[in-house]
Amino acid sequence: MRRSVLLFFLVFLSHTCYLQQYSFDSYSTNNGLSQSQVYDIEQDQNGFLWVATEGGLNKFDGNSFKIYTSEDGLIKDDIRSLFVLGNKLYAGSKGGICIFSEKKFSQVLFPEEFENRRVDCIQYFNDTVFVGTNGESVFYVDGKALVPYTKIDKGLKIRDLYATEEELLISTKRGLFVKHLNGKMKHLHPDVSFGRIKVENDKVYVGTYKPTNIYRYSKGKLKHLNYINSSETIRDFQPMGESICLITKSLLVCYNRISQQKEFEISVENGLPEGQLLRTFKDREGNLWIGTDGKGLTRFVGETFVSFSKKEGIGSNQIMYIHKKDSIFYLGSYNNGVTVWSRNGYSKIINAENGLPSNTVWTMHVKSPEEFMIGTQQGLSIYKNGKLKNYFKSDGLLSDKITTIAELSPNKYLIGGPEGVSVFDGERFDSTFYGVELRTWIRQIKIANSGEIWFATLSGVYVYSNGELKKLKNDYGFSEVNSLDLISEKKALIGSDKGVYLIENDRIFESGIQLSKTSKEVNMVKYFGSTVCFGTNSGIYIGKIDPDQMKIYDVKRFSAEDGLPGSEVNLNSVYVEDKAIWFGMEEALVKFRSDHISDLEDFIEPKLSITNLKIFLEEMDLSEFSEGNDENGLPINLKLPYRYNYVTIEFAGISFKNTKEVKYQYKLEGFGDEWTPLLKNDFATFTSMSPGVYTFKVRAINKSGLVSEVAEFTFEVLPPFWLTWWFITLSLVGIIGVVTFIINYRTKVIKQKKDNENLVYKSKLLQLEQQSLNASMNRHFIFNSLNSIQYFINISDKISANKYLTNFAKLIRKNLDSTTNENNMVILSDEISRLELYLSLESMRFSGKFEYRIEVDPSVDIEMLEVPSMMLQPFVENSIIHGILPKKEKGHIDIKIFIQDSFVVFEIKDDGIGIKESQKIKENYDSEHDSKGMEITANRVDILKRVLRKDLKIVGPRESYDQAGKVVGTIVEIFLKIE
Repeated sequence: MRRSVLLFFLVFLSHTCYLQQYSFDSYSTNNGLSQSQVYDIEQDQNGFLWVATEGGLNKFDGNSFKIYTSEDGLIKDDIRSLFVLGNKLYAGSKGGICIFSEKKFSQVLFPEEFENRRVDCIQYFNDTVFVGTNGESVFYVDGKALVPYTKIDKGLKIRDLYATEEELLISTKRGLFVKHLNGKMKHLHPDVSFGRIKVENDKVYVGTYKPTNIYRYSKGKLKHLNYINSSETIRDFQPMGESICLITKSLLVCYNRISQQKEFEISVENGLPEGQLLRTFKDREGNLWIGTDGKGLTRFVGETFVSFSKKEGIGSNQIMYIHKKDSIFYLGSYNNGVTVWSRNGYSKIINAENGLPSNTVWTMHVKSPEEFMIGTQQGLSIYKNGKLKNYFKSDGLLSDKITTIAELSPNKYLIGGPEGVSVFDGERFDSTFYGVELRTWIRQIKIANSGEIWFATLSGVYVYSNGELKKLKNDYGFSEVNSLDLISEKKALIGSDKGVYLIENDRIFESGIQLSKTSKEVNMVKYFGSTVCFGTNSGIYIGKIDPDQMKIYDVKRFSAEDGLPGSEVNLNSVYVEDKAIWFGMEEALVKFRSDHISDLEDFIEPKLSITNLKIFLEEMDLSEFSEGNDENGLPINLKLPYRYNYVTIEFAGISFKNTKEVKYQYKLEGFGDEWTPLLKNDFATFTSMSPGVYTFKVRAINKSGLVSEVAEFTFEVLPPFWLTWWFITLSLVGIIGVVTFIINYRTKVIKQKKDNENLVYKSKLLQLEQQSLNASMNRHFIFNSLNSIQYFINISDKISANKYLTNFAKLIRKNLDSTTNENNMVILSDEISRLELYLSLESMRFSGKFEYRIEVDPSVDIEMLEVPSMMLQPFVENSIIHGILPKKEKGHIDIKIFIQDSFVVFEIKDDGIGIKESQKIKENYDSEHDSKGMEITANRVDILKRVLRKDLKIVGPRESYDQAGKVVGTIVEIFLKIE
């Protein structure tokens, strides 16, 4: 049987060269690089990559290039070598070197006789900068000039320089020179043409051109690395941890330094960018960069993702199903049937041309290389011993489209599609299994060891167990389940149209995984060895899972930015072997090597620096407001005029492995103390800044969550002259003087005005007091009082006449005495006495028509409290005349004096006919009595409030009512503020 399989491949399989595709990030003039010929690469202390080209010097932050040319201070645009020393960058070109520091260039030139020499390498040794040239040997920097180094023969072509603390290595066309700090010079292998010098973990390596190889240098000796074999000239090389990678004109080859075995060889055919390779460089994150002659700059992403496409013999780039058996891959595609693919370089395509009913293959089931089932868009096919047999809906299938196949038992299969699931025994189809029907679109079927059958469908998850089919309850709003994988007998992982969910004991619950907005549609899930894998429309997610706790953690997302040929992972297209995950994408079949995942991860925090400061979004010369510039070119002790209060601060976090994933947080101390949320913007703008001292702080966070050191910049916004201390002091003095003058003048005017008003008010008050006196002694009252006395005399009631006359005389005397008091104020006891005299006279005059009572609360000090004289009498008179007298029955008048809050209250209450009834009587009866007491009292109150500045108010008169709403009298209240 095995022999027939081999014969099958020899007859039908077409031979192809097995080349896997590696991933590179390439940058050319289309990406902003100044020119496509890259001669050297360096990285400065802030993490920026510097690229020397024939068309200028480029500064790269991972997103964009900033270009420097002769217009910016370079000697020539053609830059051939770079060297970083502290915060300075040295750029070598024809004519000398340029030193970039504090955002500007300075030049060190060759003497006139050597002005056409070109600097090919630069190094620092023994406090001196040395340069190697392309034909005039070695020079060193002396002040502002390059001086020949006479200890090396003139005219010797220098390839590279490298310095340790004690030695300077000079790589030349005729051997390796070693200059010791003590002055001794060694010349090693003068017959060998040496090239580049590189260092890894304090080990020095030197490449050679003729013969082609690499040596390791140590203590004056060279050791040949005999495991490196190259028929082409080694143009450059780079130690990379345990590996050492070299480039020839057209190849990138890496060897393991420990095992001394070749790891891989990459050419244009399997991913290397076209163009001659010139330079290699390893950055601080371990990325390998390659400079080319004509194709710009490229970064080798690594071996984590390797892709395979039609160039490697696969029938289609769109792989929908993957399975491997006996070192042979079985690949179902979206548009070209099945590819049977062997890693030994053979492949066979089974498609419509061979009898397959459709070129769209959704699923397969492989029993052996001689027999497998194929689920297509237009039916089920069985391939056996080189022949195809096709089944359709007319043969008993529920639908022609077959999306999943699962083996129930030997020669018994579950076939799922849009119309449900049926059982196939090799000859016929049954729409039930164990007497149960399932009519929904089946995307995937998994069978547990216990015999439970799990179904991922477009209407949810179904589980068949113990003769019962049940649908699991879903409380999370998703409906379509695209994929499912079992973790154990009762635990599963599912991918839905709304993300990833977990199942335990028939209960669905959230996984806690936050997918991006475009990753909600999960097309594939896979569990293996405590690892989970999710395929989405925006890349693939890899994470860990604790099966006992059912907790997923340490999830990482990978997309096209990490080296994938695209981002969309196909439906249920996944296969796991050893440390590799194979999955299908729209662009290729991809092998993910989990043991190389570190090639994509950030193990080093971003390198962050503040790069620029703008005012009103423009570059400005701020030298007049600062004390020079720091090593990054930022102004020192910057003091901005108040009008320059629109500030933009630019910054850059360098993390080349995941440049677009770098985010920032910043705050401006003096403006706010809280860090901003994570932002992608690499600048911060602050407008309308108030005068003060500010410290801007920023930090960068990469994809792995590593945080950079905080970069900060302090500056001050000066106040305008009108906010300076001297101006404020002078202004305050002036304002105080003016205000004092105005206040004094105004006070004087107001005082004069008040005095005049008081004179007027006092005059009016005297007039009103007189009127009040007249009112209290109106002609009717006096006439009636005298008549009453005469009446008592005529009836020979001498006692009553005598009593009435005595009280009448006392009342007249008290009224006249009160006019002599200041502001007509009297103590309350006198006012009460006067009121009692008045009431007693009126009671006698009206023959007991009413009774009265004066009640004073004990808390009222009647001997100390002063009140306006004759204030209460008009209200009492009003109660007698208009309330009590018109009443047939005997009346009552109650006068209460008490304290309420900070007021003394005078309450006068009668049980007369009320206000409305009194007004009706007045309208029908033209009385000669014209009472002015109430009006006079109101005017007195108003003037007293002005003159005495006392809080005095009258509430009423108002009618009082019983519980039935009937008028039972009148109440008036007088409130006098207690001082």
